[in-house]
Amino acid sequence: MPAQDPFPYRFDALRHRRWVGPAEVAVHCHHYNSRLQRAVEQATVEGAGRSLVVGTAEAVFAELLPRALPEGLAGPEALEQAAAFYARLGFGRFDLALAGEGEVRATASHFAEGWRINWPAHRAPVCSFAAGFLQAALALARGRRAAVREVACLAAGDPACRFVVD
Repeated sequence: MPAQDPFPYRFDALRHRRWVGPAEVAVHCHHYNSRLQRAVEQATVEGAGRSLVVGTAEAVFAELLPRALPEGLAGPEALEQAAAFYARLGFGRFDLALAGEGEVRATASHFAEGWRINWPAHRAPVCSFAAGFLQAALALARGRRAAVREVACLAAGDPACRFVVD
């Protein structure tokens, strides 16, 4: 018997609405999202755009995760469920094996894929959205805010995206 999906996908064709679990979502492809992120990051002072993307993702998921995950979830289980939710939304996959030691890896990244296809010569980390998500997920799991920095990225040719938790 297949395991029940904790975040079932529903589509209302009549109203053109989508839900993953209790959360209504908008779906955009990696081309759209990477171009939107690049526009934000290039239209601002050096580093401010990246901070804007990280902070916005953190704020959105800080509000969304407590509604999407089972009530009262905390600790490693909350982080695992948050990572499963992120994957279900199609943003990528996190490897949490080293999370207790302050490192999270992404073995697949919606944003890195978009950047790699659109700007193959790019050699810097681009997963600002993922960093913001991780900050929200870690805050939920730990009960306190975390700062996350991406130090390696699939878009830059690295074997995985690596995030350091400060």
